[in-house]
Amino acid sequence: LFSSDDKLFIAYASKEENIVIINPLTGLRIKTLERHKQRVASVSLSPAGDLLVTADLEGITNLWRTRDWKWLGRLPTQSSQVLFSPDGKYLARDYGSVPQLGLNLWDMAKNAWKFREPIHEYPDPVGALAFSPDSKLIISSGEKTTYVSRVASGKLMHQFPYHSSSIAFS
Repeated sequence: LFSSDDKLFIAYASKEENIVIINPLTGLRIKTLERHKQRVASVSLSPAGDLLVTADLEGITNLWRTRDWKWLGRLPTQSSQVLFSPDGKYLARDYGSVPQLGLNLWDMAKNAWKFREPIHEYPDPVGALAFSPDSKLIISSGEKTTYVSRVASGKLMHQFPYHSSSIAFS
């Protein structure tokens, strides 16, 4: 994961349950972020490059300020997949544990859930998330099913009987 601003860095999940920040031009380690106790499953950088969110297999979701790598705290509920929308307004997060699994959007401006209930519930864990470039649609894929939903309303538009561990919009 590369930053999008003039402060170039790579953030990656190490084998030691940490996030390692590296300068890609020098190869030198800038910082190691150590707030996870399980392997980190997902990292996402805000479009402005000012925030980094990390989620581990235990469901702990941490928020970091990239200017000084200050830990800003944990986000509520468990999550192992996280992704900022391209417009920076939302953070998509899977949540829960079997048998209650789902997807919801965290409103970054309001510091609250966008919807009182999840966009939709899943029969299996979410393995991949992607927003459309205009942030109007979100696609999520579980172990058996892929869903396309509207961000504004949370309405499920399409459901496909296949899955992917990596998805993207054109």
